[in-house]
Amino acid sequence: MTGGDDKSEITGVVLELVPEGRIVLSWMETSSTWTHPAHLIIELRPTAIGTHVVLTHGGFPGIGTETWRDTEAAYEVGVDRHKLLERLASVTDQAHAA
Repeated sequence: MTGGDDKSEITGVVLELVPEGRIVLSWMETSSTWTHPAHLIIELRPTAIGTHVVLTHGGFPGIGTETWRDTEAAYEVGVDRHKLLERLASVTDQAHAA
């Protein structure tokens, strides 16, 4: 898939799937110097008024580059800049309304 910057290419596989609970994906930017993928973990927790979503990017030390800390910091900034959680909430709100 194309990354949030509309330039980077992302590839990955589903590593774990717990229906209505958790999905773990490998996450690799194919144009990067990474030697191993990072991980994206999405957890869904029911609440009294909906669902609490926890999004975790991890595994950065394992990507195999000396600059992994820069990569980790870039992801932290990118989540906010690309408003990933807000976009996810919007999609789920639209699906729920349909």
